[in-house]
Amino acid sequence: MSNNMSVSPFDPPANAAQMAKLKRLSVHTTYWKLMTAAAYRAMREVVGELMAAQALDPDALPLLQSLIGVCSPWIPTVSPVARPGGFKITEMPEPFGRTEADGEWVKRVREDQVAPSFPGWFVLAATSVQQRGFREEQWIAEQWWGPGEQRTQGSLDEVLHGLPLTVISDGTGHRQRSAMGALLRPMAALGGFQEKPLLFCSVVAKKLGLAADPVDAFRYLDREGNALVTTIQWREGGIHARESDTSYHGFGSVVLVASSLKKALLPFLPVTFTLTSWRRHENPPKKVESQSVSDQFAQTEL
Repeated sequence: MSNNMSVSPFDPPANAAQMAKLKRLSVHTTYWKLMTAAAYRAMREVVGELMAAQALDPDALPLLQSLIGVCSPWIPTVSPVARPGGFKITEMPEPFGRTEADGEWVKRVREDQVAPSFPGWFVLAATSVQQRGFREEQWIAEQWWGPGEQRTQGSLDEVLHGLPLTVISDGTGHRQRSAMGALLRPMAALGGFQEKPLLFCSVVAKKLGLAADPVDAFRYLDREGNALVTTIQWREGGIHARESDTSYHGFGSVVLVASSLKKALLPFLPVTFTLTSWRRHENPPKKVESQSVSDQFAQTEL
């Protein structure tokens, strides 16, 4: 804070310098102001002192860690893999070579209605975000595939926020009952944790005779140590390096269940699956253009 060339550590010039630095480094956090960052750090130190003095309930620690921005040791720190071949690539507009009006690209959202497919695996759920832009103008294509009959949602984030929230710490989640659709949404503790990961319900996994992988919270193993359930987090094109970056960027995740386990899993799932695609063109301060399309699939069609 003292390196922001300002008289006060929390005055407007200091905050502006900090925000410029984070934007230049593409560090995406839910809080940018220095006072907020300092408060989070102070709270982490307080929690550390309480734990050292054995004055804090250990069962409350995982939730506290997530709320105060501590990275969970169970969330892999390795980079996401490249986009798997089972996802459809959306044709994104060229910022400086447009061949049609932006509204026409948004209206062609039906072209994205292709469910992800992975031979040898049953796709329980998948998310995909593909985007391109220049400065404030952005073209965004999103997709959701998963169990349940979803009402029309305005974005992928709205769908994900409807999933039960869990905390990943020194175990694979703190959900004491089966989650609808066997899916959970991990609470993100990392700034820029943009792959929108999904987590298979540990209670359902136990009922299927699976055990959590001791080194990966997103995998479940059978008695022979074979991974029968796994979450793949992917990213393509890296992250935006600067506001004038016009290249393509994509990220998402997919929960895969071995085909041999599909029959045993289906009784735990709703009778309907949903495939929803969104396209959105943003050009502040102009009006945002968006379109979505959604299709329902019965279990017997999968």
